[in-house]
Amino acid sequence: MIIQPISYVPVPNGPISATGTSSLACALLPSSYINGWNSNLILANDDSVLQPQWQSSLTKIKFENDEVVRVLDANSVKLAKNGVVGLAAISTPSGYTNDNFRYPDCMTKSPSSKLKQLLPKNAKVQVKIIGDTSVSKPRALIVIKGDGKLVNAELVKDGYARAILRNRESVDKLLPGFSNDLVQMQKAAEQEGRGMFKICDNVEEAADDQFEPLEYTAEIQYGDDGGKQVVRKRDEELLPPADPTPRSRAEKLPICADFPTFEDSLRYFEKYYPLYGDVAKLDRDGDGIPCSGLPHTTNGEKYRMKKPSSVIK
Repeated sequence: MIIQPISYVPVPNGPISATGTSSLACALLPSSYINGWNSNLILANDDSVLQPQWQSSLTKIKFENDEVVRVLDANSVKLAKNGVVGLAAISTPSGYTNDNFRYPDCMTKSPSSKLKQLLPKNAKVQVKIIGDTSVSKPRALIVIKGDGKLVNAELVKDGYARAILRNRESVDKLLPGFSNDLVQMQKAAEQEGRGMFKICDNVEEAADDQFEPLEYTAEIQYGDDGGKQVVRKRDEELLPPADPTPRSRAEKLPICADFPTFEDSLRYFEKYYPLYGDVAKLDRDGDGIPCSGLPHTTNGEKYRMKKPSSVIK
């Protein structure tokens, strides 16, 4: 069976009803479609696929060919022709958002990693700038050449971005119903625990008198060279790190440029902050994320997300 675009027919509020649509077609749809997503639908030429109306409108937009230089962060992409652009109609929460959103501790892939997966270096794309083109970082619709995926929609569908109101009218003129469908995609991602909405398993704590206490315990000790697991007796006092504040002019505290990666700066920050505060002034904007401009480590086991550190109370 060949999956191909098709033309849409209006569907009233309520569950989808499509004569001649196969069960496979319904299996390909997000749960929000089946649960009564009020959207216009297109029936494929072979009566086997349903898709939203805005997807057929993509072929009517005059896109500009471009190439990915690199992904700067979860909300920014540098392109060869258009320079740095943001993604229209969507956004990913950062340490600077004011809605108290926090990534789940069990999340294994960051939004920027997902964006890099969709838009690797030198990837060929089609771009349509939305709204004001004179701003330093204009918003854009980005389509991956080859598979035709709209990156803006893919990130929301997989739970790595949220729908926003900015440029909504401009986007909906080009893609009717797109903004509303983004909201529905986000709701489905939240309900199904995808991406940054992943639901962590709750670990119940045993009562203190349920088990005999063990003589030894294992814990992670972090140092400037990373973390390592050590075994110690429970009654041993773990000595805190010494105050790193310089005691002479010859001694210097590290600055962000001294750390090769963000994870290195975070280990230093989390080692000293609980006892002495941000002695090295690595978190100058006070958002709980030290040296946020540093690149991530390439070691997947040491990767840490750029979010406010857990040592900040």
